[in-house]
Amino acid sequence: MIKCEHFIYNLWPDEGYKLLKSLGVTSLISSDTLRDLCLIGEQVSSETIMEMWWHKEKVVTISFIRPTQDKDNRKGSWNHTIIIPIMDYLKLTQPKTIFAPYFIKELTEPPESLESITIGEATVENPV
Repeated sequence: MIKCEHFIYNLWPDEGYKLLKSLGVTSLISSDTLRDLCLIGEQVSSETIMEMWWHKEKVVTISFIRPTQDKDNRKGSWNHTIIIPIMDYLKLTQPKTIFAPYFIKELTEPPESLESITIGEATVENPV
């Protein structure tokens, strides 16, 4: 079992952009990296999963991103990013596919908080 941190960045109806993150996010990545990760959603035109290696911070990020549009026709993106230390990532037997069941692909409203995610070979814990 591997503990991962994560965040959601989204254009929420009637609330604008909002960043929700588990408590350990800021201990793994800098505020500059967090900002950069939030903004990568602006570059996608269709649903995608992006993997990025951050060697300086010794983490790998895996992001589920899809374009969105609110009722006022403002374009945005849904971005759910999981952050895992590189050494833990290298221990995974199927790193390209293991994260799929952990992605939060949609919520009707922002949750109060996000808990860390525990990645396991057979179980999925709900992080919301």
